[in-house]
Amino acid sequence: MSMWVYLRAVEPGEMPADTAGFDAFFAMEFDEMRRWAELGEAAWLVDCFFQLAELYCPPGEQVGVNELPVFGGHHVLDPAGGPGHVALDPAGVVRAAAFLREVSFTDRWQAWARLRSSDPYEGLREQLARKHDELTAFYATAAEQGRAVAKTFSF
Repeated sequence: MSMWVYLRAVEPGEMPADTAGFDAFFAMEFDEMRRWAELGEAAWLVDCFFQLAELYCPPGEQVGVNELPVFGGHHVLDPAGGPGHVALDPAGVVRAAAFLREVSFTDRWQAWARLRSSDPYEGLREQLARKHDELTAFYATAAEQGRAVAKTFSF
């Protein structure tokens, strides 16, 4: 199964309040999503969400991926049964930025590569390192600007 996550920085007062608001907020073409990501206003994880989540929060660690500030926040359920959306307030954005700034990608990669569930081929390492750098820059900018982060997930 493939899953992608799209994260977009927003002013706290512009955070959608419900599923319909999130659906409208994220109703855009892929080219527009890509443009927001290129501007640094968004981040887009395609085909590596599960690996990155496991890298940041390996099995056996105290914090679950739903609590990890990079992916966590207030979950807005989709009444139709989809993955829903997540709203991360500015304080959570600051926590996510601090986590990403302090975590050692190299150390996490080495620990993750030893897990049976991992597939530590070099191309994946490069892809995850690039996404880690993108997330680090995205969250650092959003934290500096006092912004919140809206997230949408898709299978």
